[in-house]
Amino acid sequence: MRGEPPRKIPLWKFFAFGLFFLLPIVGFFLGMEYQKRVIYGITYQKIMASEKLQQTPLEPQKKIAPKPAPPKVEPYKLKKNCPKYGLSPEEEFLRTYRVRPGDTLLSIARGQLDDSSRYNEIIVLNSSRLPHLSFENPYLEVGWTLYLPLMSIRGIEEPLVKLNGEISEIDENGRWRVVYPGGMGYFLPTDRTQFPQGVQFKVGDCVSIIYESGIGIVYSVALQK
Repeated sequence: MRGEPPRKIPLWKFFAFGLFFLLPIVGFFLGMEYQKRVIYGITYQKIMASEKLQQTPLEPQKKIAPKPAPPKVEPYKLKKNCPKYGLSPEEEFLRTYRVRPGDTLLSIARGQLDDSSRYNEIIVLNSSRLPHLSFENPYLEVGWTLYLPLMSIRGIEEPLVKLNGEISEIDENGRWRVVYPGGMGYFLPTDRTQFPQGVQFKVGDCVSIIYESGIGIVYSVALQK
């Protein structure tokens, strides 16, 4: 038998097979290059945005104006002609009452202050000497001396104090500065303050002021004699 000659493979099939193998490889490298460019572009944008933020000039901070210094208070020279300076003892300006048999806080308030509801004022005025005294513990011993408020001073919630000194200033709000050796105090008389009739107080006057220590309510102002 005569052998058949080998068949020739068409040229176009070589190109088809070559493209079949080369296209995936080329596509892979092209995809990697595209991905690299995308990542590079995103990174570049982030870097530029960060640089813009860093280069953006900050708004100038508003300068806070310094607080004005408090006005200087000129020292006041005492005239040293007042009969009294400083604090007065309680027995000098408060009424006193000696406890009798059968007395109670209510009976003393009713008999001495014309109002039994003012028993708390007795407790307040004697709190430093009789700290145990209260409505829950109203024990009184015969012979004790109790301080009582003046009839004209009502509704106190803190002990009363009497200060003697000179008026060194009366400001535009009606507040007084009263000085004495070693100290001073500020007082604002109100509609609860009792004044002597016909007296116009002025700087340099020697005064005695009765006020409530904790709250500062001024109850009485008088010229020293």
